[in-house]
Amino acid sequence: MEIRSTGLGSGIDINGTVKKIVDAEAVPQRKRLDKQEASVQSTVSSLGSLKGALSGFESALKDLADADKFTSRKASSSNTDIFTATADATSIPGSYRIEVEQLATAHKLQSTDFGDADGALGSGTLSFSSGENSFSIAVGAGQNIEDVRNAINNASDNKSVNATIINTDAGKRLIFTAKNTGEEARISISVTDNDGNNTDNQGLSRLQFDGANQTGQMVQTTAAQNARVLIDGALVTSKENILTSAITGVKIALDGAEDDKEYILSISQDSLQMEGKVKKFIDSYNTLLDLTNKLTSYDAKTGKTGAMFGDSMLRTVTTQIRRVITDKVDGVSGQYSSLAELGVKTNREKGGKLELDTTKFNKAVTADPGSVAQIFSNKDGVATRLTSVLKNYTKYEGIIDGRTTSLNKQLEKITEERVDISRRLKDLESRLYKQFNAMDRNVARFKNLSTYLAEQLKLLPFAKTTVAKR
Repeated sequence: MEIRSTGLGSGIDINGTVKKIVDAEAVPQRKRLDKQEASVQSTVSSLGSLKGALSGFESALKDLADADKFTSRKASSSNTDIFTATADATSIPGSYRIEVEQLATAHKLQSTDFGDADGALGSGTLSFSSGENSFSIAVGAGQNIEDVRNAINNASDNKSVNATIINTDAGKRLIFTAKNTGEEARISISVTDNDGNNTDNQGLSRLQFDGANQTGQMVQTTAAQNARVLIDGALVTSKENILTSAITGVKIALDGAEDDKEYILSISQDSLQMEGKVKKFIDSYNTLLDLTNKLTSYDAKTGKTGAMFGDSMLRTVTTQIRRVITDKVDGVSGQYSSLAELGVKTNREKGGKLELDTTKFNKAVTADPGSVAQIFSNKDGVATRLTSVLKNYTKYEGIIDGRTTSLNKQLEKITEERVDISRRLKDLESRLYKQFNAMDRNVARFKNLSTYLAEQLKLLPFAKTTVAKR
């Protein structure tokens, strides 16, 4: 361990002197590394913010790049108690007369009363069919109405029939309801009754029913029927109360029936939804612009600059984005070919932020929705090209990730350099202490020798001789 001398021999403040020499060597290097580290960390943080803003802008483009999502249609019903509707981008604007004659219903059967609920129903096999599904259950001797209900509902291959029990004044009844609506889902129940008669009103035979002929011991309480709808006078039937293919791109949900009553289904361009998606695009771009302006800012009075002032990568991506937004779009068939023609304009007084002239935009949507969609979503469209540009920067191990990785390596090198400087300063300090301590010991020896010589000179004979005056 290095001895820290106090300079007793020389009278020099060795600790203070060594510290000043070491600090003189250390401070400039540490300041240099601190400044370099702060700059790199600031750039890393700025790149993270930039990637987040670019990713947000990229997300805002997703719906615009998909023509089906962008060119929205709106469906409306003149009586939502009878039907409601939705429309996708493949639908054609127009109006239709809708008359719902009847709704699709699920087949329902009811047994006669079983006075003794705990009594056995008989034994044998019950076989059910409804639509494309069929299944069977075995009924053992001594099983009652609840056992049969549970066996039906728990059958692993039962995909089509629900069994329930209702309590009447005379006893309990089994209720069978088809899980699906429509005529195809009629329930048929065939019985193999161990009493030898499969159609009488005894034993399991009490649950027999021929769905096709609507005959048997069970009572039909709700007939299986298809929905019947007249669209502009043309009959459309459906086993469900949702029509998905009657009108291209339109889904109609039937909620009520009113024979001989027509209501209007209207399909129109959903300009408000399209406007909202474009506004989201504009807001996201303006957020990105605010960030890039901050990162590249310069204050002429103070000389202070943004964290990425003069950065070539940031300059490149902003230039690419701005060019796509202002260029005309090739390959558009229709009246419009640029964002400016749709009412998307640049406000120079607000630093180049985008604004939307909603009147101009909605006019364009009404006049030529196809070309409006193409401006954003065709292969050379604004959203398509911007997505391609942004992906180079936002994707995993893309341009920004590569830049960040390189900067993190610089931070690692700075850390290594700090360790190296600390080691060299420690060596310098140790060397200085050795040198000063050696000097201090030599000075102490010389002082001791000087004192000794002075004492010896005093002992010489002539030391007391007085020189005569002349």
